[in-house]
Amino acid sequence: MIPKAITQLLPEDFDRLVADRVQEGNQLDFKQAVVGGTDADKKKFAADVCAFANTRGGDIVVGVREVGGAAVEVVPLAIDPDHETLRLQNMIADSFDPRILGVQIAPVAFGAGHVLVVRVPQSVQGLHRSKLDQHFHIRESRSNRHLDVASLISRVDMLRGQRDRREDFIAERYAAVLTNRTPVVLRPGPKVMVHVFQAHSAFGADMLNVVPAATPGALPIPTLAQGGADFRMTFEGPMHHLPIHDGKTRAFSLAHHAGVLEGAWKVADPREGRIEVPAETLETQVLTFVRALIERARGLLTLDVPLVVRVALVGAEGAIVVTNNRELRRHYEDDTPLTPIDRTALQLPDILVNDWPAVDLPELFRPAFDRLWQASGFLRSYQYNEQDGRFVWQG
Repeated sequence: MIPKAITQLLPEDFDRLVADRVQEGNQLDFKQAVVGGTDADKKKFAADVCAFANTRGGDIVVGVREVGGAAVEVVPLAIDPDHETLRLQNMIADSFDPRILGVQIAPVAFGAGHVLVVRVPQSVQGLHRSKLDQHFHIRESRSNRHLDVASLISRVDMLRGQRDRREDFIAERYAAVLTNRTPVVLRPGPKVMVHVFQAHSAFGADMLNVVPAATPGALPIPTLAQGGADFRMTFEGPMHHLPIHDGKTRAFSLAHHAGVLEGAWKVADPREGRIEVPAETLETQVLTFVRALIERARGLLTLDVPLVVRVALVGAEGAIVVTNNRELRRHYEDDTPLTPIDRTALQLPDILVNDWPAVDLPELFRPAFDRLWQASGFLRSYQYNEQDGRFVWQG
């Protein structure tokens, strides 16, 4: 895979492939000509996409000639880039069971023609079968092979192991914040934690080069509008945080070597009696931070869509989610008393970000925010108002 966001590819990136005689591998495939319209051509292309999705993801670079698997010449395609992109998108949409999410196609102008890059993420759903030949393909070195029954069982077990490592990693991060076992300790009170990772992250098998994020100001800090940011290098990776007072801070962000971006911040003050978590404030902070974090990370690091965003409220057991809307608050306080959060870590549904920039980031987050409000008894998130048959975020 070319180590660069697909939207930032330039002609010199393909010249470099040729100059360095880069070899095809289990994440890179070169094709000189466009995908033909015959059944055989479509089956071969579908097998390539399927194999990347079922293995570790990868780039299919169309417009580069290879000899012995090494790039030797850029051969720009004489195509209508929009038409060819749409044709391949339709082919991909119709060729797999289940459908492969998050495939990106980028035509890059090169001389009088274009080079076309098809970036396939590792599967987020499990294993995919090509409908054109009924096989489950995987990538091995420079070639594809299809899985037999024994291999299918083995691959399912591997995917389960990846999910287990993911859950263990995030659970350990919740525990670290709750027990103040972090290089910078957060101030007391309920906290929001956000984790962003690639949908195909293996959590331990692939390490992220975090060096580009290891400079002051490289990553956004939750709740920070401007100025006042500090930086330090830690065992986990570069950490950016708000100033420390009395040995504690209000917020930090962290780029983990394991390939996970993290943000954590205090969202409510501890107090005797009722602890209130303001839902509208939390939603605004989450959306602002996630948008800035993904934008910055795609420019600095090798993280790219599809991305998973997980949001949790930790250390909030006994706290109550409240609204700033006086009319709503009066109704729920008087008629239907709100209930306290009943768990130490309130983990909201995962958000899958397939494209960037996201067309409507608040819309992606609506199921998660609904669950946040419902934790204390509200029907849904009332930051979304119905307009023309759909709910629109009003923050």
